[in-house]
Amino acid sequence: MEDIVVTARKRSENLRDVPVALTAVSGDTLTHRNITQMVDLVTTLPNLTVSYGTIQPRTFIRGFGSGDNLSFDQSVGKFVDNVSYGRDQDSRIPLFDLERVEVLRGPQVLLFGNSATAGALNITTRKPGDRFEADGSIGYEFNSNETNVQGGATLPIADGVSLRVAGLLQHLDKGWIHNNVTGFDSPRTRNYAGRAILRIEPSSDLQIQLKAEYDRLLDEGENIQVYKQSLAVPGLFDDTKLDGRTSNSNAGPPYFQQGYAYLRNQTYQADVNYHVLGGQLISTSSYRNYMSSTSTDGDGLAADIFNAFIFNRYRQFAQEIRFEGTSGDFDYTLGGYYQHDEMRAFTLIEFNLAPLGVPVPPFARYLSFDQDTDAWSGFANLRWRITPKLKVEAGFRYTDTRKDVNQLLATANIIPSLPRNTKRATVAQQINPALDPVQLAVLGVSPHDYRGIQQNDGYFQPQVIVQYEIAPANMVYAKFVSGSKAGGVDAISPASNPNATKFGPEKATSFELGAKGRLASGHLDYALTIFSTTFKDLQLSVFDNVSSFLVSNVGKARTRGVELELNWAPAPRLRIDFNGAYLDARYLSFPGATCTNEQSLIAGPTCTQDLSGAPTSYASKWSGNLGIAYEQPLGGDYRLAGRIDVSARSSYDAGSTNSPDERQKGYAQLDANLDLSPNSSSWTISLFGRNLTDKRYLSFALPTIPATFGEMGTYSRGRQLGVRLSGRF
Repeated sequence: MEDIVVTARKRSENLRDVPVALTAVSGDTLTHRNITQMVDLVTTLPNLTVSYGTIQPRTFIRGFGSGDNLSFDQSVGKFVDNVSYGRDQDSRIPLFDLERVEVLRGPQVLLFGNSATAGALNITTRKPGDRFEADGSIGYEFNSNETNVQGGATLPIADGVSLRVAGLLQHLDKGWIHNNVTGFDSPRTRNYAGRAILRIEPSSDLQIQLKAEYDRLLDEGENIQVYKQSLAVPGLFDDTKLDGRTSNSNAGPPYFQQGYAYLRNQTYQADVNYHVLGGQLISTSSYRNYMSSTSTDGDGLAADIFNAFIFNRYRQFAQEIRFEGTSGDFDYTLGGYYQHDEMRAFTLIEFNLAPLGVPVPPFARYLSFDQDTDAWSGFANLRWRITPKLKVEAGFRYTDTRKDVNQLLATANIIPSLPRNTKRATVAQQINPALDPVQLAVLGVSPHDYRGIQQNDGYFQPQVIVQYEIAPANMVYAKFVSGSKAGGVDAISPASNPNATKFGPEKATSFELGAKGRLASGHLDYALTIFSTTFKDLQLSVFDNVSSFLVSNVGKARTRGVELELNWAPAPRLRIDFNGAYLDARYLSFPGATCTNEQSLIAGPTCTQDLSGAPTSYASKWSGNLGIAYEQPLGGDYRLAGRIDVSARSSYDAGSTNSPDERQKGYAQLDANLDLSPNSSSWTISLFGRNLTDKRYLSFALPTIPATFGEMGTYSRGRQLGVRLSGRF
């Protein structure tokens, strides 16, 4: 078995030596398995869920993550080259030209900070080397008419100076949801991305790296369909099977909103590594600027009853400085971090109730949300090698966060169509106070304009690890960590006073026992983890069964379980990989939860239920992946390599109300690859298949709007069959 080097603790270490529940996937593996998006990682990595909701993606680890609300800091942090991608829209950014993706399960707050109470995704891009090299691939998937082109090259410029450039183009012309009204197969995708990294080494003691990246992503049409018939209005939908087709009902009016999702991201980064005072002084400076816009049809009908438009611009500056050194039997890290970000967002939620026979004029709920955040952190970690086999680590991070918010809720006229680059001033011109009584009567919401809302949080986050080498290349460890996530202000709260718009900080306390090592004369690597994490005042975004996802603090929740990973090379050309997990994730105290669709029909949309003891979202009790790879020489300097992967998980709640209608039953998915290449690997022709059994399942579910119309959800992509040609120079 080859050694795997990871940077899960912001320094290069052998995977077997890292006392973290961690799974790493190389960039080459992602390419061979045709994985270009985070949502596709779930078939490879245990206890990870990435789903595309109606407003923004959701990322969950071990049954915990953050929901749909622009104001959320994420419970599962995403970091690219040590830079925080702290909003969940970042889950849409494509994966290309990577060294590896690491999934760290459990709180990772010591080094990654505020947005990692449930875990973290640590993504490392390929860096320029000293020699010229180039690689690329072009692939075509037949069922969706998808073209995927990506490549990169390293260009030596001078002694100690080199440049790496890489890019991606992805076109998907035929989506997997057929709209019976418009004939459109959605989503249709147009993604473009480019990256340049300049490496400068003036001396052996100083390394400088400059990076710029641009990503542009567009989905035309929505991956959403109604799959549950209306209880209040039977026959409202004529087709509610989860079959990749929308309803034919009410196809007459020409008001249907097709929906879209658009994201534009720019990232600039400077890394400086200076060897001084017997250690390393490391500086990471970054600036990010992204804009996203989303349109969704919330009623599931061709009639124009409910539509939502969400626009968001986000700017982030971050600076981290840390010093790493060694003194005798002690290794230490000292560091500081500062982040300033600005969010400017507005939402338009349109209500046209005339097709339902409700005698009120059309109106829109307009929400404006401006948030400035300043966060400061100091952190330290000390590792003591007590004996050659016994190590003890103790560290902490202290974080202080301040958020300043302006929130406006008003009533506006309906706007027939909004392009993805709509300006806020354009929409604000449609504010119409004369319609305020209509919004109050229909939604029970009074317009307001709150200025200068503040949320301040400071918290101490300790971590202790004891690690013992039980045999050469085999170790066990015990870990305790307590982490917190800052509170905030709900971006779309209809609360009647500014203090009621706030939600408090979230705290996670975790205990973990683990074992890692290599057995069978170096042919078997293993990792075993037993864990228990308790969340107090868990931040949760829940649909209110009217029109919005609102944030609240859940009293208490817990996740516990066992994870096992095996990588076995029983023969020179045979490789078997297995990862599996048992998970028990549930709310311990959750009174006042939103009702299910059926409960709302009986008791009204504002009713509540007690979900104490209920499982959390995406908490499959069992999940796992089995992969078998074999390579066969063909003679004449050629070889044939094949791989089969089976991933499976038991049932889970795809919504947030523990409704039987939102529960996805267990399923299994089959993927396969077949590669032909010369022994030099200068080129490879690949046949690939994903979801070969064409399994369809819910990745996200919620009631329609109004909730009594039924249930709707995002729907998995079906069978994928394709061919890819790749080469290296």
